[in-house]
Amino acid sequence: MKKVYLSIVLILISATTFAQENIESLLKQLCEDPVFAKQLNITEPTQVQAFYAKNQFRPIWLNAPAFQKAFLQELSIAEQYGLNSQDYHYDYLSKTIPNSLEYELVCTHAMLSYFSDFTCGIKPKTLAFNGIEYHNLRIDVPQILFQSIKHSSFSKLLKQYEIQSPHYKIILATYQRILNAPDSLFSSTSFTKTLVDNKNLQQKLVFWQCLEPLTIYDSEIILVEGLKKFQEKFNLEADGKLGNNALKALNTNKFQLLNQLKYDLNYIRFLSAWNYPTYIWVNIPSAEFSMFEAQEKTMSMRVIVGNSKTPTPSLMSTIKQCIFFPYWFVPSSIAIKEMLPQIQKDVNYLSNNSIQVLDQKWNVIDETTLPWSSFNAKNFPYKLRQVAGCDNSLGIVKFDFDNPFTVYLHDTNAKKLFQKSNRWLSHGCIRLEKPTELAEKLLGNPSLIQKLVAQQHEPDLKPIYFQVQPNVPLLITYLFSGINEKGDLVFYSDVYQKVR
Repeated sequence: MKKVYLSIVLILISATTFAQENIESLLKQLCEDPVFAKQLNITEPTQVQAFYAKNQFRPIWLNAPAFQKAFLQELSIAEQYGLNSQDYHYDYLSKTIPNSLEYELVCTHAMLSYFSDFTCGIKPKTLAFNGIEYHNLRIDVPQILFQSIKHSSFSKLLKQYEIQSPHYKIILATYQRILNAPDSLFSSTSFTKTLVDNKNLQQKLVFWQCLEPLTIYDSEIILVEGLKKFQEKFNLEADGKLGNNALKALNTNKFQLLNQLKYDLNYIRFLSAWNYPTYIWVNIPSAEFSMFEAQEKTMSMRVIVGNSKTPTPSLMSTIKQCIFFPYWFVPSSIAIKEMLPQIQKDVNYLSNNSIQVLDQKWNVIDETTLPWSSFNAKNFPYKLRQVAGCDNSLGIVKFDFDNPFTVYLHDTNAKKLFQKSNRWLSHGCIRLEKPTELAEKLLGNPSLIQKLVAQQHEPDLKPIYFQVQPNVPLLITYLFSGINEKGDLVFYSDVYQKVR
């Protein structure tokens, strides 16, 4: 819910009287006139209307000063929870005497907004496609707020509905530690001849709970072990060496860390109503895949996702179809920008990579008969298709889900890339480390999958289609943090520069 002062409109109506009809008529106009509501930047006026409807559109806050005071106290420490008090009119509400219609509605709007954002979050800006129409509707905000006015303080209400997931709790605790730490702690760390000489490094390792707090550190071995723990926290190779990557992580500034953790806090709040018992989750910054069944993780694997120039979109959808021995229809951008120059140098590039040329009617054309030197980005009337089989760029199986970006999950013929720590390498699709295991899970027929896998080297393979029933929800997120097997928070790089 967006926040805005209603001052101009309310002054025109009444700035000093609590007329019941003024509250009702103004809210009715906001709900019926989208242009008017948009001018005030109120995207959900129905929430304010629903709240007042429960009280016959009578004013409330003059008769509930304790609840309103508790709200302002919570609003004053909103930053401790990754929220900005000024988004909820804190200066106005804390400095204005609550005796006007203006104050009444601004206070209500602020309460509803803050409670909603604190408990349910808002849609992340990085979410590019919501193909399952997911919305966090786990609580009725106006109903809960109205019922609580006489029976609970605003502070107790927040505690009652605060997210309880371990991931959320550890992010919040880490965020608050960073927020309340002195700025001097985040001064630049430099290379030194030995770790014993590096006092700034030692301070940071203590802050990140990788070292016990001591007055003097005179053991290089202990410091190396502490640095290894730090590297694990930042998803780096834990070699205990102060290299460029470790130094870059150590010098991540306070502002950036706070912004990333605030972003994750909101994302997890937004996902708190995600209650599908079976689903697949891919996180882009960690390049990892998980499958959950009955809310328990039953499969995990590494994945390869899009590079910074062709990023994988964050989205929600459902996996509907599994295709064994798929063709790869080369996207026109790849065909023209990457393959055409190679073909013009050597037409054998096509046969060497098992790629066919198709005309507009999908007929296979003899590539040696085409005037390749005359083709360019504006003149290329053909499609390229890689034949099915183990050498196909999609491997032997792919998984389709609805999305407007032409991306999917698939196998790959470049298995060695999964051993890389930097796995942001694709054109946007998601390559799977264990695709046939996923097929067994989704189709529930291991013997069939094993039979198909055995056929991958046969000639003239054609695609075989299987429907996934029931469809399995797919969640592709852009989260900067996760929890490792030890239960510790791990930070991931902002590979697409989404939050700065």
